Amino acid sequence: MKKTVWIVIAIIVVVAGFMLYPRGTDEERIRNVIKAGAQAIEKKQIGGTLKPVSRKYKDSRGLSYLAIRTIMIRLFAHYSEIDISYSINKLEITDDRATADLSLTVVIVKDGRPAYLLGEAGKPGALTLLLKKSALDWEVIEVKNLELNYIPI
Repeated sequence: MKKTVWIVIAIIVVVAGFMLYPRGTDEERIRNVIKAGAQAIEKKQIGGTLKPVSRKYKDSRGLSYLAIRTIMIRLFAHYSEIDISYSINKLEITDDRATADLSLTVVIVKDGRPAYLLGEAGKPGALTLLLKKSALDWEVIEVKNLELNYIPI
């Protein structure tokens, strides 16, 4: 019994240490959050897609975390493929807040027909992510300048 208790305590200490230990610089962590989010969208994994989104998300269009969840579930069901190409043009970090300006192109496929959902050939779209540092990682608290389109390829 005592041995089991010590094993459980050791596991808790290791897990807590991993969660509290800084994993790279803030810039590296933000870049990883963006990369993981894009990869999760491409794989149509709702959990990974929403992981970097704050539960307190609220933007100027009135979208909330739950609204984004609903939209992404419908998007994943509607399109057979989603491909995201992006670059981070500017990343500014001030204390526990950050702003990331991205250029990106999103191509979706439905019924074997591809189309641009964001950006177009040779002209990527732009958006700005506002992030806040949480206890465990950086979270997206708002998306600005998002202009979706639908341009068949």
